[in-house]
Amino acid sequence: MALSYVQTLSAAVPKLNGHVGYSGTALTYDTAILGAPEYPSGAADGALYVFDRVAATNRYAFASGIFATAGSGIVLGVSNAVNANFIYSGAYNYNSGQGVVYEYKNTNPGRFGLNATITSTARNRNGQLGYHISLLDSTHLLIGAPTAQTTTVGAYRGAVHLYDKTSGTWTWSASLSTSDSSIVTGK
Repeated sequence: MALSYVQTLSAAVPKLNGHVGYSGTALTYDTAILGAPEYPSGAADGALYVFDRVAATNRYAFASGIFATAGSGIVLGVSNAVNANFIYSGAYNYNSGQGVVYEYKNTNPGRFGLNATITSTARNRNGQLGYHISLLDSTHLLIGAPTAQTTTVGAYRGAVHLYDKTSGTWTWSASLSTSDSSIVTGK
């Protein structure tokens, strides 16, 4: 099977140094997400651009944007995942590097509202939670924390955390990390 060019997606209001497409790109059949972690102009607050598929043309059209609070420096959009009803976006610099993952729910075609916040656990001291996200299914997320510490302050080993969703609430379930400090997991 040969691949061919179909369409270029770009930010509705391009900003210098927004790094649209640098990372944080996610796609389903009906929704495309472009992360812009350096939005606006290198300030690193972050943004997400949501595109919906137009059935008549089988192309994607800009639907909405999700923007971090100005001056927050949380780096929203560095890693994203999407399914039919939800967008998951990491902001690894939230709370001075603690990190967070936001869950946005599709409230109207192309419009997403904040539905849940997944925050760090004691196992993830300043670990940059949300640096990478992998959606396993609608109730399981793997979330990378590349600078998670061990019990020794300053010993960064990184971790990948498994979160489960039960009755609409995300809870930590398990972590994978290494005992070899020369290996960094979570990126």
